[in-house]
Amino acid sequence: MFARYFKQVYKFPLHKAPTRNISFLKNLLKKPTEEAPQPTQAAQSSFTNENAQTFKASDVPPPTENTTTKNTDSPFDLNKMEETFKSEHGLTEKAETTQKDMFPEIPKTRGQLLQEKVDEELDLPYKLYGNQAKVEYKSGYMGDRIFSYHKVPKDFITNHFNKIYSGVLYSIAARDEEFLSEYLEKNFSERLLASLSNLSKQGYQIKAIQDVGGIRGEPIVQKTDIADIVLVKGLSVERDTNKDEDAYHKFIDIEDMGMVIYTPLEVTDPNNFVDPKQNQQMYDHHAKVIMRILVEVQSPLKLVILRPNGEQIEIDNNENSHKHTVIFETQMKAPPKFTSSYKLENYMEWLGKFKFGVWKMVDMDNWMLGNPLLINQTTRAKYQDKIFKGSKYDVESVIDLKKM
Repeated sequence: MFARYFKQVYKFPLHKAPTRNISFLKNLLKKPTEEAPQPTQAAQSSFTNENAQTFKASDVPPPTENTTTKNTDSPFDLNKMEETFKSEHGLTEKAETTQKDMFPEIPKTRGQLLQEKVDEELDLPYKLYGNQAKVEYKSGYMGDRIFSYHKVPKDFITNHFNKIYSGVLYSIAARDEEFLSEYLEKNFSERLLASLSNLSKQGYQIKAIQDVGGIRGEPIVQKTDIADIVLVKGLSVERDTNKDEDAYHKFIDIEDMGMVIYTPLEVTDPNNFVDPKQNQQMYDHHAKVIMRILVEVQSPLKLVILRPNGEQIEIDNNENSHKHTVIFETQMKAPPKFTSSYKLENYMEWLGKFKFGVWKMVDMDNWMLGNPLLINQTTRAKYQDKIFKGSKYDVESVIDLKKM
Protein backbone atom coordinates (compact mmCIF):
# COMPACT_ATOMS: atom_id res chain seq x y z
CA MET A 1 0.00 0.00 0.00
CA PHE A 2 2.90 2.31 0.77
CA ALA A 3 4.43 1.58 -2.62
CA ARG A 4 1.24 2.49 -4.42
CA TYR A 5 1.01 5.75 -2.47
CA PHE A 6 4.67 6.52 -3.11
CA LYS A 7 4.22 5.84 -6.86
CA GLN A 8 1.29 8.23 -7.16
CA VAL A 9 3.09 11.01 -5.33
CA TYR A 10 6.53 10.85 -6.82
CA LYS A 11 5.64 9.47 -10.34
CA PHE A 12 8.54 7.16 -11.04
CA PRO A 13 8.56 3.36 -11.50
CA LEU A 14 9.67 1.41 -8.45
CA HIS A 15 11.13 -1.51 -10.48
CA LYS A 16 13.85 0.74 -11.90
CA ALA A 17 16.87 1.64 -9.87
CA PRO A 18 16.48 5.12 -8.43
CA THR A 19 18.68 7.81 -9.80
CA ARG A 20 21.14 9.60 -7.64
CA ASN A 21 19.65 12.95 -8.61
CA ILE A 22 17.51 13.91 -5.65
CA SER A 23 16.98 17.53 -6.54
CA PHE A 24 13.26 16.92 -7.08
CA LEU A 25 13.05 15.82 -3.40
CA LYS A 26 14.67 19.02 -2.31
CA ASN A 27 12.18 20.95 -4.38
CA LEU A 28 9.32 19.08 -2.75
CA LEU A 29 10.66 19.84 0.69
CA LYS A 30 11.03 23.51 -0.13
CA LYS A 31 7.56 23.80 -1.61
CA PRO A 32 5.55 23.81 1.68
CA THR A 33 7.75 26.47 3.20
CA GLU A 34 7.40 28.69 0.18
CA GLU A 35 3.61 28.38 0.25
CA ALA A 36 3.38 29.04 4.00
CA PRO A 37 2.09 32.51 4.77
CA GLN A 38 4.75 34.86 5.90
CA PRO A 39 4.24 37.12 8.90
CA THR A 40 3.16 40.60 8.01
CA GLN A 41 5.75 43.24 8.41
CA ALA A 42 5.06 46.78 9.36
CA ALA A 43 5.46 49.28 6.64
CA GLN A 44 8.80 50.89 6.61
CA SER A 45 8.66 54.25 8.23
CA SER A 46 9.81 57.19 6.26
CA PHE A 47 11.31 58.57 9.42
CA THR A 48 15.08 58.18 9.13
CA ASN A 49 17.96 59.03 11.31
CA GLU A 50 18.65 62.03 9.17
CA ASN A 51 15.47 63.87 10.15
CA ALA A 52 15.36 62.45 13.72
CA GLN A 53 15.01 64.98 16.53
CA THR A 54 15.95 64.82 20.20
CA PHE A 55 13.03 65.44 22.66
CA LYS A 56 13.58 66.90 26.11
CA ALA A 57 11.47 66.14 29.25
CA SER A 58 10.12 69.69 29.11
CA ASP A 59 8.82 69.10 25.57
CA VAL A 60 6.61 66.17 26.70
CA PRO A 61 3.12 67.45 27.64
CA PRO A 62 1.93 66.50 31.15
CA PRO A 63 -0.64 63.66 31.34
CA THR A 64 -4.24 64.64 31.67
CA GLU A 65 -6.11 64.16 34.96
CA ASN A 66 -8.35 61.42 33.54
CA THR A 67 -5.39 59.18 32.70
CA THR A 68 -3.84 59.37 36.16
CA THR A 69 -6.96 59.31 38.35
CA LYS A 70 -7.89 55.79 39.46
CA ASN A 71 -11.43 54.80 38.73
CA THR A 72 -12.63 53.72 42.17
CA ASP A 73 -16.08 52.86 40.86
CA SER A 74 -14.78 50.14 38.58
CA PRO A 75 -16.31 46.73 39.23
CA PHE A 76 -12.82 45.23 38.95
CA ASP A 77 -11.41 47.15 41.91
CA LEU A 78 -9.19 44.55 43.57
CA ASN A 79 -9.30 46.20 46.98
CA LYS A 80 -13.09 46.18 47.03
CA MET A 81 -13.20 42.61 45.77
CA GLU A 82 -10.83 41.54 48.53
CA GLU A 83 -12.87 43.29 51.23
CA THR A 84 -16.11 41.73 49.92
CA PHE A 85 -14.56 38.25 49.89
CA LYS A 86 -13.30 38.59 53.47
CA SER A 87 -16.63 39.87 54.77
CA GLU A 88 -18.62 37.10 53.06
CA HIS A 89 -16.36 34.37 54.41
CA GLY A 90 -15.91 35.81 57.88
CA LEU A 91 -12.22 36.61 57.40
CA THR A 92 -12.41 40.20 58.55
CA GLU A 93 -10.86 41.04 61.89
CA LYS A 94 -13.53 41.32 64.58
CA ALA A 95 -13.38 43.46 67.63
CA GLU A 96 -12.57 41.70 70.87
CA THR A 97 -15.71 40.29 72.55
CA THR A 98 -16.44 41.94 75.86
CA GLN A 99 -18.42 40.66 78.82
CA LYS A 100 -21.20 43.05 77.88
CA ASP A 101 -21.44 41.45 74.42
CA MET A 102 -21.47 37.94 75.89
CA PHE A 103 -24.17 38.73 78.44
CA PRO A 104 -26.35 41.50 76.96
CA GLU A 105 -28.53 43.25 79.47
CA ILE A 106 -32.28 42.86 79.11
CA PRO A 107 -33.86 46.33 79.06
CA LYS A 108 -36.06 46.98 82.08
CA THR A 109 -39.67 47.97 81.77
CA ARG A 110 -41.18 50.92 83.59
CA GLY A 111 -43.00 48.50 85.88
CA GLN A 112 -39.71 46.91 86.90
CA LEU A 113 -38.18 50.28 87.69
CA LEU A 114 -41.20 51.29 89.79
CA GLN A 115 -41.11 47.95 91.62
CA GLU A 116 -37.43 48.43 92.43
CA LYS A 117 -38.28 51.67 94.21
CA VAL A 118 -40.93 49.85 96.25
CA ASP A 119 -38.45 47.08 97.11
CA GLU A 120 -36.06 49.68 98.54
CA GLU A 121 -38.73 50.51 101.09
CA LEU A 122 -40.39 47.12 101.64
CA ASP A 123 -39.00 43.60 101.87
CA LEU A 124 -41.99 41.43 101.02
CA PRO A 125 -42.53 38.44 98.69
CA TYR A 126 -45.71 39.98 97.31
CA LYS A 127 -44.82 42.50 94.57
CA LEU A 128 -47.22 45.42 94.34
CA TYR A 129 -46.61 45.67 90.58
CA GLY A 130 -46.90 41.94 90.07
CA ASN A 131 -44.17 39.59 89.01
CA GLN A 132 -41.55 41.23 86.80
CA ALA A 133 -39.32 38.21 86.23
CA LYS A 134 -39.45 36.35 82.92
CA VAL A 135 -41.52 33.15 82.92
CA GLU A 136 -41.34 30.62 80.08
CA TYR A 137 -44.12 28.07 79.71
CA LYS A 138 -42.68 24.58 79.26
CA SER A 139 -43.92 21.01 79.05
CA GLY A 140 -42.80 18.20 81.36
CA TYR A 141 -43.43 14.61 80.28
CA MET A 142 -42.69 12.97 83.64
CA GLY A 143 -44.98 15.32 85.55
CA ASP A 144 -47.80 14.81 83.07
CA ARG A 145 -47.25 11.05 83.30
CA ILE A 146 -47.79 11.05 87.07
CA PHE A 147 -50.97 13.14 86.77
CA SER A 148 -52.24 10.78 84.08
CA TYR A 149 -51.37 7.58 85.96
CA HIS A 150 -53.19 8.66 89.14
CA LYS A 151 -56.03 10.20 87.09
CA VAL A 152 -55.72 13.51 88.90
CA PRO A 153 -56.94 16.50 86.83
CA LYS A 154 -54.61 19.47 86.87
CA ASP A 155 -57.57 21.69 87.72
CA PHE A 156 -57.81 19.87 91.03
CA ILE A 157 -54.21 20.80 91.84
CA THR A 158 -54.55 24.42 90.66
CA ASN A 159 -57.66 24.89 92.81
CA HIS A 160 -55.67 23.63 95.78
CA PHE A 161 -52.90 26.09 94.93
CA ASN A 162 -55.44 28.94 94.76
CA LYS A 163 -56.59 28.18 98.30
CA ILE A 164 -53.01 28.18 99.60
CA TYR A 165 -52.23 31.42 97.73
CA SER A 166 -55.27 33.22 99.11
CA GLY A 167 -54.61 31.88 102.60
CA VAL A 168 -51.01 33.13 102.47
CA LEU A 169 -52.12 36.66 101.52
CA TYR A 170 -54.67 36.78 104.33
CA SER A 171 -52.08 35.36 106.75
CA ILE A 172 -49.52 37.99 105.72
CA ALA A 173 -52.04 40.72 106.53
CA ALA A 174 -52.94 39.08 109.85
CA ARG A 175 -49.41 37.85 110.63
CA ASP A 176 -50.76 34.34 111.19
CA GLU A 177 -47.58 32.49 112.11
CA GLU A 178 -49.32 29.13 112.44
CA PHE A 179 -50.71 29.12 108.91
CA LEU A 180 -47.50 30.45 107.35
CA SER A 181 -45.35 27.90 109.18
CA GLU A 182 -47.60 25.06 108.02
CA TYR A 183 -48.06 25.90 104.34
CA LEU A 184 -44.74 27.60 103.57
CA GLU A 185 -41.34 25.98 103.30
CA LYS A 186 -39.27 26.41 106.46
CA ASN A 187 -36.70 28.91 105.15
CA PHE A 188 -39.41 30.84 103.31
CA SER A 189 -41.66 31.14 106.35
CA GLU A 190 -38.83 32.13 108.69
CA ARG A 191 -37.67 34.94 106.42
CA LEU A 192 -41.23 36.17 105.82
CA LEU A 193 -42.13 36.21 109.53
CA ALA A 194 -38.93 38.11 110.32
CA SER A 195 -39.72 40.69 107.62
CA LEU A 196 -43.31 41.10 108.83
CA SER A 197 -42.10 41.61 112.39
CA ASN A 198 -39.65 44.27 111.22
CA LEU A 199 -42.31 46.15 109.22
CA SER A 200 -44.70 46.01 112.15
CA LYS A 201 -42.09 47.57 114.42
CA GLN A 202 -41.63 50.40 111.92
CA GLY A 203 -45.35 51.10 111.91
CA TYR A 204 -46.36 49.66 108.52
CA GLN A 205 -49.77 48.07 108.13
CA ILE A 206 -50.76 45.42 105.56
CA LYS A 207 -54.33 44.79 104.41
CA ALA A 208 -55.77 42.16 102.07
CA ILE A 209 -58.62 43.51 99.91
CA GLN A 210 -60.53 42.64 96.76
CA ASP A 211 -59.52 44.70 93.74
CA VAL A 212 -62.75 46.28 92.45
CA GLY A 213 -60.99 48.52 89.92
CA GLY A 214 -59.89 45.61 87.79
CA ILE A 215 -57.62 45.78 84.77
CA ARG A 216 -58.46 48.99 82.88
CA GLY A 217 -62.03 48.82 84.15
CA GLU A 218 -62.48 45.10 83.50
CA PRO A 219 -62.96 42.78 86.51
CA ILE A 220 -60.02 40.51 87.33
CA VAL A 221 -60.81 36.85 86.72
CA GLN A 222 -59.26 34.30 89.04
CA LYS A 223 -56.81 32.19 87.01
CA THR A 224 -53.97 29.84 87.89
CA ASP A 225 -51.88 28.48 85.02
CA ILE A 226 -49.14 25.86 85.32
CA ALA A 227 -46.01 27.16 83.62
CA ASP A 228 -43.57 24.33 84.34
CA ILE A 229 -43.39 20.95 86.09
CA VAL A 230 -40.05 19.43 87.08
CA LEU A 231 -39.16 16.22 88.90
CA VAL A 232 -36.01 16.41 91.02
CA LYS A 233 -34.60 13.02 91.92
CA GLY A 234 -32.02 12.39 94.65
CA LEU A 235 -32.78 15.34 96.96
CA SER A 236 -35.09 16.09 99.88
CA VAL A 237 -37.37 19.05 100.57
CA GLU A 238 -35.58 19.31 103.93
CA ARG A 239 -32.76 21.44 102.61
CA ASP A 240 -30.60 20.96 105.69
CA THR A 241 -30.28 17.24 104.91
CA ASN A 242 -29.02 17.84 101.37
CA LYS A 243 -25.27 18.04 100.79
CA ASP A 244 -23.30 20.70 98.96
CA GLU A 245 -23.43 20.88 95.19
CA ASP A 246 -19.90 19.51 94.88
CA ALA A 247 -21.07 16.22 96.45
CA TYR A 248 -23.46 15.43 93.55
CA HIS A 249 -23.37 14.75 89.86
CA LYS A 250 -26.19 16.76 88.29
CA PHE A 251 -27.89 15.51 85.14
CA ILE A 252 -30.57 17.57 83.37
CA ASP A 253 -32.64 15.51 80.97
CA ILE A 254 -33.97 16.87 77.69
CA GLU A 255 -36.15 19.95 77.95
CA ASP A 256 -39.49 18.21 77.37
CA MET A 257 -38.75 15.41 79.84
CA GLY A 258 -38.83 17.79 82.82
CA MET A 259 -36.45 15.88 85.06
CA VAL A 260 -33.26 16.64 87.00
CA ILE A 261 -31.25 13.85 88.63
CA TYR A 262 -28.74 14.32 91.46
CA THR A 263 -26.46 11.33 92.04
CA PRO A 264 -24.15 11.32 95.09
CA LEU A 265 -20.51 10.99 94.13
CA GLU A 266 -20.03 8.44 96.91
CA VAL A 267 -21.38 5.73 94.59
CA THR A 268 -18.17 6.12 92.58
CA ASP A 269 -15.98 5.21 95.58
CA PRO A 270 -15.18 1.46 95.54
CA ASN A 271 -14.60 1.46 99.32
CA ASN A 272 -18.28 2.17 99.93
CA PHE A 273 -19.20 -1.15 98.32
CA VAL A 274 -17.02 -3.05 100.81
CA ASP A 275 -18.70 -1.65 103.93
CA PRO A 276 -22.14 -3.37 104.23
CA LYS A 277 -23.65 -0.52 106.26
CA GLN A 278 -22.48 2.14 103.83
CA ASN A 279 -23.56 0.00 100.92
CA GLN A 280 -27.17 -0.05 102.18
CA GLN A 281 -27.32 3.71 102.76
CA MET A 282 -25.68 4.52 99.47
CA TYR A 283 -28.85 3.94 97.43
CA ASP A 284 -31.32 5.83 99.63
CA HIS A 285 -31.36 8.72 97.15
CA HIS A 286 -33.16 6.55 94.55
CA ALA A 287 -36.45 6.84 96.44
CA LYS A 288 -36.15 10.62 96.92
CA VAL A 289 -38.23 12.43 94.31
CA ILE A 290 -39.55 16.00 94.52
CA MET A 291 -42.12 17.54 92.22
CA ARG A 292 -41.84 21.30 91.75
CA ILE A 293 -44.53 23.27 89.94
CA LEU A 294 -44.27 26.88 88.79
CA VAL A 295 -47.67 28.57 88.50
CA GLU A 296 -48.79 32.01 87.41
CA VAL A 297 -51.67 33.38 89.48
CA GLN A 298 -54.07 36.16 88.55
CA SER A 299 -56.41 37.02 91.42
CA PRO A 300 -58.62 39.95 92.45
CA LEU A 301 -57.24 39.54 95.98
CA LYS A 302 -54.35 41.92 96.59
CA LEU A 303 -52.33 43.50 99.39
CA VAL A 304 -52.16 47.22 100.14
CA ILE A 305 -49.47 48.75 102.34
CA LEU A 306 -49.98 51.69 104.69
CA ARG A 307 -46.98 53.71 105.81
CA PRO A 308 -46.50 54.66 109.48
CA ASN A 309 -48.23 58.00 108.79
CA GLY A 310 -51.31 56.19 107.45
CA GLU A 311 -50.58 57.03 103.82
CA GLN A 312 -51.16 54.20 101.34
CA ILE A 313 -48.33 53.31 98.97
CA GLU A 314 -49.87 54.19 95.63
CA ILE A 315 -48.92 52.40 92.43
CA ASP A 316 -49.48 53.05 88.74
CA ASN A 317 -52.19 50.53 87.91
CA ASN A 318 -51.33 50.69 84.20
CA GLU A 319 -47.89 49.21 84.95
CA ASN A 320 -49.25 46.45 87.17
CA SER A 321 -48.99 43.01 85.56
CA HIS A 322 -51.70 41.67 87.93
CA LYS A 323 -49.90 38.31 87.78
CA HIS A 324 -47.83 36.65 90.47
CA THR A 325 -45.53 33.66 90.16
CA VAL A 326 -45.59 31.00 92.86
CA ILE A 327 -43.54 27.82 93.24
CA PHE A 328 -45.02 24.79 94.99
CA GLU A 329 -43.24 21.55 95.82
CA THR A 330 -43.97 18.21 97.44
CA GLN A 331 -41.92 15.20 98.52
CA MET A 332 -43.30 12.33 96.46
CA LYS A 333 -44.11 8.98 98.05
CA ALA A 334 -42.33 6.05 96.46
CA PRO A 335 -44.40 3.03 95.33
CA PRO A 336 -43.31 -0.60 95.83
CA LYS A 337 -40.14 -0.98 93.82
CA PHE A 338 -40.43 -2.55 90.39
CA THR A 339 -43.72 -4.39 90.75
CA SER A 340 -45.71 -5.06 87.62
CA SER A 341 -48.37 -7.52 86.51
CA TYR A 342 -46.41 -8.34 83.38
CA LYS A 343 -42.96 -8.34 85.07
CA LEU A 344 -41.53 -5.87 82.57
CA GLU A 345 -41.69 -2.60 84.51
CA ASN A 346 -38.80 -0.31 83.72
CA TYR A 347 -37.31 2.51 85.75
CA MET A 348 -39.34 5.29 84.09
CA GLU A 349 -42.59 3.42 84.70
CA TRP A 350 -41.68 3.07 88.36
CA LEU A 351 -41.05 6.82 88.65
CA GLY A 352 -44.42 7.47 87.03
CA LYS A 353 -46.18 5.72 89.94
CA PHE A 354 -44.93 8.06 92.68
CA LYS A 355 -47.74 9.58 94.73
CA PHE A 356 -48.23 13.19 95.78
CA GLY A 357 -47.26 14.29 99.28
CA VAL A 358 -47.99 17.52 101.16
CA TRP A 359 -47.84 20.61 98.95
CA LYS A 360 -46.07 23.69 100.27
CA MET A 361 -45.35 27.09 98.81
CA VAL A 362 -41.60 27.71 98.52
CA ASP A 363 -41.44 31.09 96.76
CA MET A 364 -43.54 34.01 95.55
CA ASP A 365 -42.59 36.53 92.88
CA ASN A 366 -39.01 35.20 92.95
CA TRP A 367 -38.45 36.67 96.42
CA MET A 368 -36.40 33.62 97.44
CA LEU A 369 -34.76 33.36 93.98
CA GLY A 370 -36.55 30.07 93.49
CA ASN A 371 -35.62 28.77 96.95
CA PRO A 372 -33.06 26.24 95.63
CA LEU A 373 -32.93 22.77 97.14
CA LEU A 374 -29.16 22.99 97.62
CA ILE A 375 -28.14 25.73 100.02
CA ASN A 376 -24.48 25.80 98.99
CA GLN A 377 -24.39 26.03 95.22
CA THR A 378 -21.20 27.18 93.56
CA THR A 379 -22.64 27.27 90.02
CA ARG A 380 -25.71 29.31 90.94
CA ALA A 381 -23.58 31.69 92.99
CA LYS A 382 -21.53 32.54 89.89
CA TYR A 383 -24.64 33.81 88.09
CA GLN A 384 -25.25 36.30 90.88
CA ASP A 385 -22.18 38.23 89.74
CA LYS A 386 -22.87 41.76 88.53
CA ILE A 387 -21.83 40.93 84.95
CA PHE A 388 -24.96 38.73 84.63
CA LYS A 389 -27.24 41.44 86.03
CA GLY A 390 -30.27 41.85 83.81
CA SER A 391 -29.24 39.09 81.38
CA LYS A 392 -30.97 35.78 80.72
CA TYR A 393 -28.58 34.19 83.26
CA ASP A 394 -29.64 36.53 86.05
CA VAL A 395 -31.49 34.51 88.70
CA GLU A 396 -33.43 37.65 89.65
CA SER A 397 -34.70 38.21 86.10
CA VAL A 398 -35.42 34.67 84.87
CA ILE A 399 -37.19 31.81 86.70
CA ASP A 400 -36.05 28.34 85.61
CA LEU A 401 -36.88 25.36 87.82
CA LYS A 402 -34.18 23.18 86.26
CA LYS A 403 -31.44 25.57 87.40
CA MET A 404 -32.53 25.75 91.05
